[in-house]
Amino acid sequence: MTVIVNFRDRGLLWVAVIASVVALVVVLLFPRSGNPQLEEVARAPLAVGCDLHQQSCQTQFATGGVVTVTLSPQPIAAMVPLQLRVELQELAAEEVAIDFSGVDMYMGQNRFPLLQQAGKEGTYLGEALLPICSRSEMAWQVEVMLRSGGTVAIAPFLLTTRLPRAGGGE
Repeated sequence: MTVIVNFRDRGLLWVAVIASVVALVVVLLFPRSGNPQLEEVARAPLAVGCDLHQQSCQTQFATGGVVTVTLSPQPIAAMVPLQLRVELQELAAEEVAIDFSGVDMYMGQNRFPLLQQAGKEGTYLGEALLPICSRSEMAWQVEVMLRSGGTVAIAPFLLTTRLPRAGGGE
């Protein structure tokens, strides 16, 4: 098959090629400013023996800083708006977020930013909505992410949500 390109079409073709090359160079040479690479500098031990369905849970970094997380309403359910609360003791952060990731199943990106509560240093609030899973139980890794400069400290927790039983009971 022969394709005939007139002079005007060739000019547009070259413009498209040059624009594509410039776009590729920009993407490869300049990282996205909205998603900088963060270096993990600290990870607190996993909080065990604490049930986020019934109470606030906390973990402590080796440096002594404590992270307390509260999710409500309790018990926690998928597709029900959640209120997120994080309290920091002996820790500082420029940004705080909570990331929910499936332990055994990829459930998409579920990261929710929190804002510092006015007049309460170290207290951050936000909202979240967990997606529903087709399994009867869904295990979640809940990571409180504390960003300062180009670094992030992570406080991990575990949560299991359950599908409501027929008839509305849990």
